[in-house]
Amino acid sequence: MHKHQFKRTLIILSSSANSALGSLQVILERYSKEKMLPALNKVKFLVPRDFTMGQFVAIIRNRMGLRSTQAFYFLVDGNHSLVNMSATMGDVYTMYKDEDGFLYITYASQEMFG
Repeated sequence: MHKHQFKRTLIILSSSANSALGSLQVILERYSKEKMLPALNKVKFLVPRDFTMGQFVAIIRNRMGLRSTQAFYFLVDGNHSLVNMSATMGDVYTMYKDEDGFLYITYASQEMFG
């Protein structure tokens, strides 16, 4: 992420983060080569620590308007790791948060895996 993007993101989220102390700052981005899944109009989320990844996926699936037969995946750690759907957002954040304090998650369809 470019420095100026980070500063802009930090400014946008800082006021919201202060009002939601139990929430985590998550940036959800579409995989750069993704062609099947729609881009989200919102990429910054404040997510409760005790949410499971499965709950977060359900919210995103609903926002995208995906059918239950359409598979997609969340990747963390620089797109090297799939996320366990039963893990809490707090656990995922602790393991994979970036040094800037954000948890970056990339979403992709199964076509990404070839």
